[in-house]
Amino acid sequence: MIHWNSLRLLALIAILATGCSAPLSTPLGQSSMPKSFRALGGEGDFPASTAPKSLTFLSYQAVNNNLQGSLAPDLNAFERAIDPATTNILVQADTLNLSFSLKEGFKNVGHANKNRGYRFFVRPDEQESFLSSYQDFADPNSGDGRTLQDFISLFASYPSRLQVLDIRSHGHGPLGIADDYKSRSNIALPDLQAAIQLGLNGKKLDVLTTKACLMATIEVGYQLSKNVRFLVASENGMTSRSNQDSLLYRSLDKVDEETSPREFALRYAREGMALQSDARRTVSTLSVLDLEKTEAIAAGMAEVTKDLLLLLPSRKTEVAQIFANCRNWGRAQTQSDLYDLVDKLEKLGDKKLSSDCERVKSAILPAVAFNLTDEKNRVGAHGLTILTQLNSGDPALDKAGIERYRNTAFDRKVGWSKVLEFTGISGPERKDNLG
Repeated sequence: MIHWNSLRLLALIAILATGCSAPLSTPLGQSSMPKSFRALGGEGDFPASTAPKSLTFLSYQAVNNNLQGSLAPDLNAFERAIDPATTNILVQADTLNLSFSLKEGFKNVGHANKNRGYRFFVRPDEQESFLSSYQDFADPNSGDGRTLQDFISLFASYPSRLQVLDIRSHGHGPLGIADDYKSRSNIALPDLQAAIQLGLNGKKLDVLTTKACLMATIEVGYQLSKNVRFLVASENGMTSRSNQDSLLYRSLDKVDEETSPREFALRYAREGMALQSDARRTVSTLSVLDLEKTEAIAAGMAEVTKDLLLLLPSRKTEVAQIFANCRNWGRAQTQSDLYDLVDKLEKLGDKKLSSDCERVKSAILPAVAFNLTDEKNRVGAHGLTILTQLNSGDPALDKAGIERYRNTAFDRKVGWSKVLEFTGISGPERKDNLG
């Protein structure tokens, strides 16, 4: 277990506050969620179960961090979108310092006094900040996969033909998601996979939507490929901006008994992007990834890795320059567009490498079911990234990040971290404010 002093932790939180791409320095903490959820209190009509519907949408709002201001607008968006005849929407919220009651709504009580998490059963409502039913429970550790697993198990009580999980928090692509400032942890990819697998008793999740930075990566897609059909995520960073990011939830009322997982994911991404405005954009690129097709990409990248490891001793400078010149995203870590990367690697002129890069490009095209990028960021963007450097500004922190990376299913299969060791794991913080 890695422990860091308080100065490093404060520096890390400062990075997180300005961009979603810094790896957390501590491993998973102990979950405060009981194995069998029991509400401590609550008000309103919160049904323990429902009859089968067309859609159950679970939103895991892990905003025990500087994103808690997004919670109320998201809940209002859910209330406007829901059709209770066809859809269940349930929200689990873990905030930094907000408490909730039906009488007062959300109230800032200070971090030291915030000792509850909340679940909301969403009903249609046009009133701002008014919710008709909730349950509260002991303050959870949202950075622990077991807390997420417990929430996912609600699918069994609220059955539907289409099951969608939404995660709203900070995201770090291959280095995890769902930052909890109190526990100083987030959910690593293997724990995210386990939470979905165990929460659904081995059944595949239809769609995972992420309102979090940098999650459209091959590492995330391959990790979840046996447990999730479609992933909606961004190559780039996402920002919270006065209700604008809540627009991503506006299409939830359009699900019917014939909507497929693919159709849901495509509509969610298309309509969410269409509602963004250039003046107040919160997401610049959004992808729909068919995760069943990521196996072919990983197999191709295993060969590309072997090719590069043979070339790197003599051509390290050229390869590192290609990495630097790609369509790169992120700030405290560099996520390179994978198609753009392998396309540029072909220019090294190695016959075997070029053939394997073509194989990867051919595999990416069917795996990215949809990719829409605003005009400003369109060049070199193809919907899927790969880690090429860590840029926290602290080499020790970057070393801890690469150790977490080595635990991903992708790196265990491909060995990409060996390439990163040659090209340089650690670099200066990037100035891409979008990431």
